[in-house]
Amino acid sequence: MDPYQGRRWVIILILILIGLIFIFRLLFVQVFNTKWSDRAHVITHSEKSIQPPRGLIYDRNGLLLVSANQVYDIMVTPREIGEIDTVELCKLFAISKNKFDDKIKRATSGYNVSYKASLFIEGMAKDDYAKISTGLRKYKGFNAIRSSERGYPMHNAAHILGYIRKISKKQYERHKQDEEPYFKNDYIGITGLESVYENELRGKRGKVYYLQDYKGNKKEKIEENQPLLGKNLHTTIDGTLQALGEQLMNNKLGCIVAIEPKTGEILSMVSAPSFDPALLSGKKFSNNYKALSDNDTLKPLINRPIYNDSYRPGSIFKLVQALVALNDGVINPNTGFICNKQIIGCHNHEPPMNLGIAIKHSCNPYFYQVYKRLILRGNDPSIFKDSRLGLTSWRNAVEKFGIGKQLQTDIPGVKKGLLPSIEFYDKWYGKNRWAFSTIYSNSIGEGEIGVSPLQMANLAAIIANTKAIIIHHI
Repeated sequence: MDPYQGRRWVIILILILIGLIFIFRLLFVQVFNTKWSDRAHVITHSEKSIQPPRGLIYDRNGLLLVSANQVYDIMVTPREIGEIDTVELCKLFAISKNKFDDKIKRATSGYNVSYKASLFIEGMAKDDYAKISTGLRKYKGFNAIRSSERGYPMHNAAHILGYIRKISKKQYERHKQDEEPYFKNDYIGITGLESVYENELRGKRGKVYYLQDYKGNKKEKIEENQPLLGKNLHTTIDGTLQALGEQLMNNKLGCIVAIEPKTGEILSMVSAPSFDPALLSGKKFSNNYKALSDNDTLKPLINRPIYNDSYRPGSIFKLVQALVALNDGVINPNTGFICNKQIIGCHNHEPPMNLGIAIKHSCNPYFYQVYKRLILRGNDPSIFKDSRLGLTSWRNAVEKFGIGKQLQTDIPGVKKGLLPSIEFYDKWYGKNRWAFSTIYSNSIGEGEIGVSPLQMANLAAIIANTKAIIIHHI
């Protein structure tokens, strides 16, 4: 009997066990665990994003308000630059050495990293790029990406259209989990229609997939998904009317709002002083924006039709008082009042024997009496409680004219204005410590009522429709 027989079997079993361990390990690595296959894919594959052209913006008649001009963004990947002649490179880009160093520093700070491409020169015109394209190929780490820059064929409507800008770090973080996320050098609508319709205008990016060697050099394109172009936006603005409005308001301070009464469509919205929207497009954005924002006296960046909602409507509000009073039955077209200047000031005119004469001469005492009937209706023996009930009813009726509430429009930044409530006066005077005699200045569109120019234009459109309905009814 072989004394080494047992040892032989032990060695065989050990070898079998080692073999099984290797087999199971290879099975796990190559079949069940995707880590190494993913790693191989990363090493041998690369992808490039294709930015979609942003949608265009038109007026109601098909006039182009916002176009897309082809430009080039010069990108830099700092880690790939290597040893270069910075003097020659600065000459190529027509920048100083300090400017070059500053751009490289920014490309490696903040949310920029040295191994990813960052913006070096923004929005280079097509002709300028043609001059440097040959020389640029000599330098590693630099490449050009074809992009588009907003153009403005009519050079107006800056406050309505708004502007786009490279996404900020804060915006980038906020949109990180979006279904269609932004890249760090993408542009995003900041104000106006560019902001409101950002999702429609931006489109969806495409991708190109490449095979690459171990050094990262692209060898073969294996797949390409074309970008989805941004949708074009057709507005209700009349470009010709907008241009005329801006011409009329040249060297003036104020605004114009034109609304189509039949539909409520905004035809024109002029804020003066205005500016050429092209100033806030392209590489000179920062300097131009600073110049506009530093103009504290004229404030050209604010959109005046919606910016201030604390204007007193004045005598135009008397038409609202009249319509509310007629609807509530506290007066009729033949109701007359004495023009008593002792209760509220007024100018000399014929006696307001009916509503038509009172409107014709904008009689303050007449509408003082109209408002008094709306507020003090005798629903409670206490004038304080009766005023509370009357003010609530009056406020509910006036709100229907778009005052004291936010108008349903896609112009961003629209405000509600102020239509005083019982809570408002309670805060000012204390509960049951105010009555009609405290708030009568509301009767002529003064007092605590506040509106924006847009609300006044909307009110004019409502009254125009009301007149049309009455004439049609007659």
